[in-house]
Amino acid sequence: MSNKEIENIYPLSPMQFGLLFQALYAPTSDAYFGQRIFELEGDVNVDVLQATWQKVSDHHPILRTGFIWEGLETPLQYVLETTQVPFIMLDWTGLTGDEQQERFDAYIQEDRQKGFDLSQAPLSRVALIRCSQDKHYMLWSLHHILTDGWCLPILLGDVFKAYTALQQGIEPQLTPRRPYRDYIAWLQKQDMVQAETFWKDYLSSVEEPTRLSFKDLIEPNEKDYEIYSLELSFKETEHLKRFAQENGLTLNTVIQGAVGLVLKTYTGQAEPVMGVTVSGRNIDLSGAEEMVGLLINTLPLKISSQPKDNILSFLTRLQDHAQKLNEYAYTPLAQIQSWTNINRSLFDVTFSFQNYPIEENGSLNKNNLKIKDAKALEKTEYPLTIIVGSRGQLHIKLYYQMQHFDEAMIKRMAGHIHQMLQEILHSQEGEKIKNKEFSSSASNHSIQTLSFLTSPEKQQLLI
Repeated sequence: MSNKEIENIYPLSPMQFGLLFQALYAPTSDAYFGQRIFELEGDVNVDVLQATWQKVSDHHPILRTGFIWEGLETPLQYVLETTQVPFIMLDWTGLTGDEQQERFDAYIQEDRQKGFDLSQAPLSRVALIRCSQDKHYMLWSLHHILTDGWCLPILLGDVFKAYTALQQGIEPQLTPRRPYRDYIAWLQKQDMVQAETFWKDYLSSVEEPTRLSFKDLIEPNEKDYEIYSLELSFKETEHLKRFAQENGLTLNTVIQGAVGLVLKTYTGQAEPVMGVTVSGRNIDLSGAEEMVGLLINTLPLKISSQPKDNILSFLTRLQDHAQKLNEYAYTPLAQIQSWTNINRSLFDVTFSFQNYPIEENGSLNKNNLKIKDAKALEKTEYPLTIIVGSRGQLHIKLYYQMQHFDEAMIKRMAGHIHQMLQEILHSQEGEKIKNKEFSSSASNHSIQTLSFLTSPEKQQLLI
C-alpha cells in the first residue's frame, strides 16, 4: 500500500476502538463478524450484480477502510482511493435441495472461519450462489467495525438502485452522504473532562460488576453460540405501545425496564448494570442520520429503584438516566470502565432496541433484484445479548454463549421477560381501578410486588 493509494487517514470512533481491541485480544474469535444472507428470487445478472457492489464500494469510503496499529501509540483507520470488492460466484444447480442446503450451511461456517484481517481493506466480501434459474443465495460478509445496523437500509437501498440502473445501461446516481471522517472530527471536539466528571459520579455507587453466568450448572456443548426468539402477539405489542405512549415513555424504556427487573432478580444485586446500545445519531452534526459508518456505542446503564417505586416512577427514572447517558454517548466504554473502582468489564448482558428507518422489503421488491428472505448472523463478546425489533409484532432475540447458558435456561429467562411485561401492563390496569374506586395514589403499588414467575412456575411452587 503506497501513499498514493490512500484517500484519507484518521482516528477511530469509541466503538471501533473497542472492536479492534477485541479482535486483537481474541484473534481466533468470530465475534462481530457479520453475515447477511439474502435469498433472491427470479433471474440474477451476475455481471451486473458484481458491478453493482463495486459501484457501492466506490461510493462509500467506509467500504474501502482498513486499520493500522503496529508501531502506533493510537490506532488509525485509512481509506483507499479504490479497492476491488471480493466477489465469488458458485453454481450448485446440479445438487439436490438438501445437498444445496447442507453445502450452504458448511460454506457459511467456512466463511466465518476465514474472517478478516482488519489491516487489509476491504473488510467485506460477497458470494452469489446459484441454486436454480430463479433461486440464488447472496452472502454479504462485513466486519462490524465498519458499520452498524442503521447503515444496512442505506447500503441495501444503494445496491438496489445501482443494480436497477446498470441493468438498464444507465450510470447509477447514488445519493451523496456526509463522510464518516466528519463524525470522527466531531468526536475530537467533545469535552472528555466533562464526560469523566459525569461517568465517575453516575457509577460511583456501583461496587461490583454485574455477572450472569450458569457455567457451573450446565453440560458442555459442542456449539458455542445460539439464538432464542420470543415473539409477542399483535395485541400484546399494541398494549405495550399504548402503555408507553399514555405514560410519556418510549417502548424501548418499557422493555428495557422489564429486562432490567429480571436481571435484578437473577443477580440479586440492588443496582445491577447492563450495557445498552445507543445509535449515536442524535448529535449536533447535520447529515449524521444518513451517514454510513459505525456511530453506535455501548454504555453502562444502572437499574436503579427505590423501595417505594411503582412501575411508572421506576420506568420514568430509567428513561431519564438513559437520556442523560446519551449526552455523553461519545465516551469510549473502555475509558468509562477505567474511571470506576472496578476497572474492568461492568456487565455480562447487553440490550439493544432496533428501530431503524427502513422500508418494508416489499417496496424493495419493486426493483429488478427481488429479496424473498433475509437473515443476519453475528456474535458478540458478551455472554448474553438481547436485541429487540419493533416492526409489526415485537420480537425479542436472546443471543447467548453456550458456555454460560443452555437452551432451557434461556427459554425460561425469555418467559420471565415476557411475564414481567405482562406484570407491567396489569399493574397499571390495577392502579387505574384503584384510583377510580379509592382515589389511591399509584405510588402505593411497589414494583417489589411484581413477579416474573409464569403460571406453570407458580403452579409448581404453590401446588
